[in-house]
Amino acid sequence: MLYLLTLIGIIATAAAFVYDGAILKWVATIQNPLLTQIMVVFTTLGAIYVGIPIVLILAYALEKRKDKEIFWNIIAADIITEIVTVILKLLFNRDRPTVSFANYSNIDADFQSFPSGHSSRAFAVMSVLGDFRRKYAILFYAFAFMVALSRVYIGAHYASDVIFGSMMGMLLSTLSIEAGIGDRLRKFVLKFIKGRLK
Repeated sequence: MLYLLTLIGIIATAAAFVYDGAILKWVATIQNPLLTQIMVVFTTLGAIYVGIPIVLILAYALEKRKDKEIFWNIIAADIITEIVTVILKLLFNRDRPTVSFANYSNIDADFQSFPSGHSSRAFAVMSVLGDFRRKYAILFYAFAFMVALSRVYIGAHYASDVIFGSMMGMLLSTLSIEAGIGDRLRKFVLKFIKGRLK
């Protein structure tokens, strides 16, 4: 499944890369005030200064309910995804789209476009929740999809940026869970705290 996801991500990104310009032009034709406001909400929820606090609050709430596995896997997946995303942004140094829809300016336009941090972050975290709470998985992935879609709609990213970011987030989340990174992180943090309290 992991290899299939990787292959699909590569193919989809390559296909989108060819049509990035055309996709942005098409998106411009379907914009309207109501849809724009909806997309701005989702893109704001996916921002690092909003998304990370929400993730931490959610993780803490789950921790209070004794779901320690979910808590630490969310934190681990998010940290890994943030690091890999920043590294790739610096390596590829891709310019953001010059188009700005509905007067919504690209407030982070000074940074690199590929891959989309909003998309990778959203799918990494929602993948953890979907894996541990499969009953609500479709809702988690739907939220992540809307965050990714909003980035193309407002002109902050190309379609290939968000497709690759989304697939990468899911892939890193899966690898993190399978490698037990969350549990290792928990043990490290608890050991560090105990050491400080001595």
